[in-house]
Amino acid sequence: MNIINEAGYLYVYSKKLIKINKELNKLSRKAHKHSHQHQKAKEEKKHKHQKRHQSTVNEIKELMKKHNQIITKLRHHHLTYAHALKKEHKT
Repeated sequence: MNIINEAGYLYVYSKKLIKINKELNKLSRKAHKHSHQHQKAKEEKKHKHQKRHQSTVNEIKELMKKHNQIITKLRHHHLTYAHALKKEHKT
């Protein structure tokens, strides 16, 4: 692949990574909120907040899988970009 295609891949994957990071930040705030509400709640409402906290944590785990996949793709394309840049610079 040439350097322009690799730069395009880097751009697209970096945008996806930024989007996932924003979602992770939002979900972590939600999980913290539910955890805090679980601690403050009376006995009959504790289960509700614990359930919401657990579902948010599961969403975070799924997003982390996607995050790790994008990171590996970014690493791969970064290496091929550096290789193409070096190859183009020599000629």
